[in-house]
Amino acid sequence: MKNLLSIALLAVVLPVVAVAGNNKSQDPDHRAEQLTKKLDLSSEQQEKARSILMDAQTQNEALAKKYKLDAYQAETQEVNDASQKAISDMLTPEQREKFEAMKKSKKQKKK
Repeated sequence: MKNLLSIALLAVVLPVVAVAGNNKSQDPDHRAEQLTKKLDLSSEQQEKARSILMDAQTQNEALAKKYKLDAYQAETQEVNDASQKAISDMLTPEQREKFEAMKKSKKQKKK
């Protein structure tokens, strides 16, 4: 259970795209699937999440090509924060509460 929470949150919080290789957890479809399972997203929410994640991946890939690592990381964090907010905005209050708990749990594990 914790592993799935970690995977879902990592998929949203750290989409440091598949620039470094073909990592399944970096795939927008896989990440949307994980969010769907953990947050019980409707089909409409799943499509919105997939679109948000694909857009974030595209932006992150462009930034990786444009900047050196430090600047890339700073700007990708902005993209990731925006994608998290967009996903949070589309969730129901109950889903949003679970999503925030997932983020909090992941943040605590990093410490």
